[in-house]
Amino acid sequence: MKKRFFFLAAILVIGFSAHGQSAHYNIKGIILDSAKHTPLVSATVYAREPGDSTLIALGFTDEKGSFLLRDIPREKKVLLMIFYTGYSRYRHILQGEKTDLLDLGKIYLSTNAYALKGVTITGEKPPIAIRGDTIEFNAASFKTRPNSVLSGLLKKLPGVEVDQNGKITANGKTVDKILVDGKKFFGDDPKIALENLPAAIVDKVQVTDTKTREEEITGQPSSGDTKTINITLKKGKDHGVFGRAYAGYGTGKHYDASALVNYFEGKRRISLLGATNNINQVGFTMNEIADMMGGPGNIHSISINRGGSFGINGLQFGGGGEGLKKSTSAGVNYNDDFGKHFSVNGSYFYGDVKVDNETKTARQNILPDSVFYYNADNKSHNNNLSHRVNATLSYKDSLWRIYYEPSIEITDQKGTNRSMAVSSGVKDRMVNQSNSLYTTSAQSKHFVNSLNLYRTFKKKGQYLSLYGSANNTHQTGSDFNRYQNIFYDGSAPSDSVNQYIDNDAVNNRYYGRLRYAQPFTKNLSLELGYGLNWQYGLTDKKTFDYNGATGKYNKPDTAYSNKFRSNIITQTPQLGLTLKSDSGKWRLDAGAVFNFIGLHHYSFTHEVAFDQNQFFVTPMINLTRKVSKSGSLRLDYSSYVRQPDISQLLPVADNTNPLYIVKGNPDLKPSVRNGLRLSYDQFDFKSGNSIWVNLEYYTTKNDIANVTTYDEQLRQLTTYTNVDGNNGLDVNINLSKTKKKEDYHWNVRLGAYGRRNNNHSFVNDVPYTSQGYNLTLRPSVTYGYKELLEVTPSYELNYQYSRYDLKALNNRQNTQYKAGVSGTLYWPSRLTWESDWNYTHNSNVTPGFQKGYWLWNASVGLDLFKQKQATLKFSVYDLLNQNISVRRNITDTYIEDTQTIILHRYFMLKFIYNLRKFGEKKKKERPAFFFF
Repeated sequence: MKKRFFFLAAILVIGFSAHGQSAHYNIKGIILDSAKHTPLVSATVYAREPGDSTLIALGFTDEKGSFLLRDIPREKKVLLMIFYTGYSRYRHILQGEKTDLLDLGKIYLSTNAYALKGVTITGEKPPIAIRGDTIEFNAASFKTRPNSVLSGLLKKLPGVEVDQNGKITANGKTVDKILVDGKKFFGDDPKIALENLPAAIVDKVQVTDTKTREEEITGQPSSGDTKTINITLKKGKDHGVFGRAYAGYGTGKHYDASALVNYFEGKRRISLLGATNNINQVGFTMNEIADMMGGPGNIHSISINRGGSFGINGLQFGGGGEGLKKSTSAGVNYNDDFGKHFSVNGSYFYGDVKVDNETKTARQNILPDSVFYYNADNKSHNNNLSHRVNATLSYKDSLWRIYYEPSIEITDQKGTNRSMAVSSGVKDRMVNQSNSLYTTSAQSKHFVNSLNLYRTFKKKGQYLSLYGSANNTHQTGSDFNRYQNIFYDGSAPSDSVNQYIDNDAVNNRYYGRLRYAQPFTKNLSLELGYGLNWQYGLTDKKTFDYNGATGKYNKPDTAYSNKFRSNIITQTPQLGLTLKSDSGKWRLDAGAVFNFIGLHHYSFTHEVAFDQNQFFVTPMINLTRKVSKSGSLRLDYSSYVRQPDISQLLPVADNTNPLYIVKGNPDLKPSVRNGLRLSYDQFDFKSGNSIWVNLEYYTTKNDIANVTTYDEQLRQLTTYTNVDGNNGLDVNINLSKTKKKEDYHWNVRLGAYGRRNNNHSFVNDVPYTSQGYNLTLRPSVTYGYKELLEVTPSYELNYQYSRYDLKALNNRQNTQYKAGVSGTLYWPSRLTWESDWNYTHNSNVTPGFQKGYWLWNASVGLDLFKQKQATLKFSVYDLLNQNISVRRNITDTYIEDTQTIILHRYFMLKFIYNLRKFGEKKKKERPAFFFF
C-alpha cells in the first residue's frame, strides 16, 4: 500500500513539474533603423510554421519600435519574420525555448538598396503590412473553408468584423464600399461582394479611409467616417464568370427567385441581375439598386423603411416589414476601358413592385388643454414601375480627370387607398367620421446630365475643378378623390366630395461650381470657390368637382387648385484655408460659404407674388489630431442652408385625408443649421479593442415648424412657419473587443445612442415646447469555433420620453426591447444549420394592439456536388406564427400607434447554385453576345 502511495505521489510530482513550465512562451524585442538607430513604427512582426503560411502570432511595433508576440508553442518549430517596407527582411527559426519570455533585444534592419531605387523585390508577403493610411492583408495567410466567399475571408482578418446582417466594420468604422482591383463590383454596396466573390481568387485585401472623387484626385485626406475595402485578384484570375442563382417555392404559394451573373475579361466586366418574389424581399440591397441607377450623383431621394424596405427616387423596393409585396427587378451593368485613358460604365435597371397593405392607426392628438383620439383603418394597393438608364464616360491622364454622366428615369405609379376614420373626444364621445377612396395615376420623366472636370498641377495640392449639372423632371398625374364626412355634434352639416385632380409639374435645377486650390507652403494652402444654383419649378394643380347634371368632372374647385411658379437663385462664393503640421499629426481646415439667396414665387391662380432676398454666412472648421497610428480625435463645426420643399411652399390645400388638410406657406424662409461635433476613434491591433465616440450638438435658425389648427368638428389644418430655438444633442458610442485565434474567435460589442431635442410647435394658435429623449442600447456577443459553429446572442433597448410645457398634457414615454439569438452550425459535413430567434415587446401601446411577439426563423442546407457549388435549402419563416408589426411614434404634436398586415409563417424549399469559373484560357474570339 505504501509503495503504491509513493508511486502515485511520484507521478503527481513529475506531472506538476512538467506543467510548472507553460507549453507556450512570449517573444519581445525592439526594431531599429541600422543607420540612424531610430525606431521603425508599425513594422509587421509575425510567427508562422515553416512548412506553410499558417499564422501562429502577429503583432506590430509601437512608437518606440517595441513588439510583443504571445502564446508561441514551445515544442513547435517556428519561423519568426519581421517586415517593414523598404527594409531587408528578418528571419529567425525558433524551437524548444526554455524561457517564458524570449527577449531578442535590439534588432537592426538595413534599408533595401533595390527598393530605394524603385525595383520591386519578390519574396514572401507578410500577412499584414501598414502602408501609410492603408492596411494590407495577404489573403494566403488566412485559411478559410473550401468554396468560401469573401465574407468568410474577412471574418479571419484582425480588426475586421462581419455581423449576421452582412454589416462590415474595419478598425471600428463602417465599411460602405468594396472595390475589385480599384473598380466598382456591381456598385458600391459591400453585400454583393461578400456573398459572391470567391475567397480563393483573392490576393490582397486593402483597407483605407473612404474618399470622395475630389479627395482621391487631389490627394486630400478623407472627410468621412467610413472605410473602403479594395480586393486585388490573383494573377490569372482577371477573367472568368461567377455569380449565384436560386429558386424556391413554399407553402401559401410563396416563391423567391434571384440570379446575379458577373462576366469579366481583363478590364471588361458585365453584370446581369434578375429577381422576383412575393415574400417581401428585394432580392438585392439598396446600394446595388442605387448604383444600377447611376450612383450617388443621380440619387435625389432615399428613404429607409421599417423591416428592410427602402425607397430610391420615390420608388419603393421590397422589404420584410409592412404590407405584402410582390417585386420583380432586372438590370445590366457594363464596365470597360478603352486604352489607358478612357473608360465607360453603363447600366439599365427595371423595377416593378406591387404592395398590398392594411393599417390600423390609433393617434392621440395634442390640444392646448386636452387630447383627442383619432382611429383609422386603411387598405391600399400600389404598383410602382420604373425604367432607368445611365452612363459614366471618364477620361484620365496625368493632369486631367473628366467625367460625363447622363441618366434617364421613367416611372409609372398607380395606387388606391380606402380609409375609414373616427375622431372622438372626452369620454370617447364621437365627434366625426370619415369614409374615403383615393386613386392615383402618376407618370414621371427625370433627366440628369453632369460634367465634372479636374485639373491637377505639378505642385502637390494645386488643382482646379469645374462641375456642372442639369436636373430636369416632368411629372403628370390624374387622381380621383371621394369622401364623406359625418359630424355628430350638429354644429356643421355632413359634407362629401367627388373630385378629379389633374397634376402637371415641371422642376428644373441647374448648378455650376468652380474651385481652385493654391498651396503656399508644404503646410499651408488656400481654396477659393464659386457656386451658382438655379431652381425653377412650375406646378399646375387643377381640381374639378363632379357635375351630376352632366355626369362629368367639369366644375372647377378653386380652393384646391393653383398654378404656382417657384424661382430660387443661390450664389455661393467660398473661401477656405488648410494648415497642417510637419509630422502630419494634426490638420486644420477652416472656411466659409457666403450664401446670396433670391426667392421669387408667383401664384397665377390668385395673382399673388412672394419675393425674398436672403444672405447667410455658413462657416466651417475642422480640426483633426492623430493620437496614434490608428486613432484620431476630430472637432467639427459646420453650417448649411436648407431650402423648404415645394410641398411646404405651395399655397394650395391637400385634402387627400379629409380630416387632415395640409397647406404650404410661400413666405417660408430657408433654414440654417449650425452643428458642433466631437468624435474619437481608436483601434488597437494588439488587444483587439475598438472605440468610436461621437457627440454632436446642433441648433437651427428659421427651422420649419408645423402650425396645426382644429375646428369644432376636429378637422385639422396644418401649415408651416419659421421658428428659432430648435436644437438637439446626439451621442453615439460603439465599443468592441475582438479575439481571433487559430481554433476560435469571439467578439463583444456595445452600441449606445442617445438624443435630446427641443422643438417648438403651435396648436390652435397656442405656442408650446416639447422635449424628446431617446436612448438605445445594443449589446451583443459573437463566438465562433473553428469552421463549425458561430452563435450570436443580442439585446436591444429603445426608450422614448417626451415632455410638454402644456399644463393639461401629461408626459409620454415608451419602452421597446428586443432579445434574440442567432447561430450557424456547419456539421456534419455538407450540412449547414441556421436559426435566429427574437422576442419584441412594446410597453405602452393602445389597448387592442399586441404588445409582444416571437419571431423564429430556421433553415438547413445541404451542399451538393463534388465542389459543393450547389445547395438545397429548406427553411421556415415565422415558425411560431406570431409575427406582427406594431410600433409607437412620439412626436411634437401627437402620439401614434400603428399596426399593419405582415408576412406570416411559410415553409420553403430552395435550390441555390454558385457559378465560379476563373482563370480559364482566353479564347481568341469573343462571344457575339452574352445570354442570361
